[in-house]
Amino acid sequence: GALYKVTGAAETIADCFFHWFVEKREGRSRASVGGVVCMLTSFVCCYGGLDAFCAIFMLLPIIMMLAEKSNVPRRLVPALMFGGISSAQLGISNAVLMRIAVFGQCVLDTLPMNGAILIVMAQSGLSMKEGYPGVFKTTVLYMFLGTVLVTALGMIAPGIW
Repeated sequence: GALYKVTGAAETIADCFFHWFVEKREGRSRASVGGVVCMLTSFVCCYGGLDAFCAIFMLLPIIMMLAEKSNVPRRLVPALMFGGISSAQLGISNAVLMRIAVFGQCVLDTLPMNGAILIVMAQSGLSMKEGYPGVFKTTVLYMFLGTVLVTALGMIAPGIW
């Protein structure tokens, strides 16, 4: 990991990923896409056979630089990196992984700080205190439970997908 940083290799890799996937995005979209790229980078490296222990030292400098350029909060870097590494180590099929990602995206898209939720509440004349509990139940809570269920089924019986 230190060799990557000293030689500039980590910065070069992070710059490439940033320019390819993140650079044209603005605001929250930039951080969201940057976070996904960080997680997918970890996933692809480990899915290809890289040992998780080695991946931590190899990926940390790259993920840190990519996260910084993408405005991803530093506190999320370990979660993104370990999320990608652990997903690859589970050996879940691509179909199951896609379903888990869709459930997760639905949860993240309806958190109270999302612009769409704020606009809907403003347009409907509701305060967040009045309108958000129903949104929370139907999107965040139920989708989270669905994600847990799909993940468990995918690990127990991967052939059903």
